[in-house]
Amino acid sequence: NQLGLEDQTLCKYNTPLPFEPDAATGGYGGITYKWIAREEGSADWSNAPGASTLLTYTPGALDTTTYYARKASSDICEQISDTTTVTVYPLIGHNMITGSPAVYTCFNSTETLRGPGYFGGSGEYAFLWEQSTDNTEWNPASGTSANNLEDFETSALTDSLLLRRIIYSSASKKECSSTSDPVTVRINSLPFGDVISSVDTVCAGGSLDIGFTVSGEHGPF
Repeated sequence: NQLGLEDQTLCKYNTPLPFEPDAATGGYGGITYKWIAREEGSADWSNAPGASTLLTYTPGALDTTTYYARKASSDICEQISDTTTVTVYPLIGHNMITGSPAVYTCFNSTETLRGPGYFGGSGEYAFLWEQSTDNTEWNPASGTSANNLEDFETSALTDSLLLRRIIYSSASKKECSSTSDPVTVRINSLPFGDVISSVDTVCAGGSLDIGFTVSGEHGPF
């Protein structure tokens, strides 16, 4: 009565893959089964919920790490199998980009986006930054830095751009994922300046004050 199953990892509230071990052998006459379960932190085993008297077993959605075993009985003989573990990771939280919903950068300049303070998952994180111009179609972001780091530096921007960050619980299995709200990187337009008079007179060796005007959306200048 050996399960020989590979342990599973998943995110909170997700459902494990079905347990499909081979049938037990031996005993006298037919063999009956009973799946049992124990939650992490508890010392007590109890009957697994649902259809737990079959050769195989399909757990429901889990919110905590749970251990499973199968009890095989035949006449007066009974054997409990090895254990298979479903490790449940907490949801990833606080995936927030600093400055959201909008940050500003100068025309033709880069902007670095950060978002510390996230938690949950397995504790070993992977990242993907995405960009969009319409908040509908999202693609992997292209910038000065790689798009798979905790922080992201854009390329030199001349137009507004939306960005968001996806955090995964691990780079390989990505059991948990969290997508941040988008942040809009807006462009501070360049100021406009003009010399008040293009013709003036000054004596040799003298000084001259040149008057000019400057205007724009982000004064004072």
